[in-house]
Amino acid sequence: MRSFSAQNKYGSYTLSYCNQIIYSTIVGSISDSLATKFNHHFAALLDVIPEGNYGFLGDLSGCQAYTGEAEKRLPESLVRGIAAGCIVDAYCVGTALSIAQLKRVRSEGGIKTPLDEHIFETIQDAENFIHLTLANYLQR
Repeated sequence: MRSFSAQNKYGSYTLSYCNQIIYSTIVGSISDSLATKFNHHFAALLDVIPEGNYGFLGDLSGCQAYTGEAEKRLPESLVRGIAAGCIVDAYCVGTALSIAQLKRVRSEGGIKTPLDEHIFETIQDAENFIHLTLANYLQR
């Protein structure tokens, strides 16, 4: 499947899709320009993944922070993702600042579930949570 990435001297991200999960890995600091590219690449990825429900896994274990402008831009991808069938999100997060910013981004994007229920120590634990949630949702 297709993947996207971008970087500048302060940070980087990658986006990919595999087995009903969009993976996002963020490293360093995310600026307004990287957030803008992220939103563009996220929309492009949504255009090439199969229709139906999926989950989002954000690996922010290497993320230092978002700039204020980036934090304001990122909810756009959450809203777009939910409209395209995302029913569950899970994260690996490295810093208290990243957790605080992620809470605000999720809230602005319309996600109401407590973030604490969606943070995991390992990628494998986050993947298991997503696959279990998808399976339970599809059995309804």
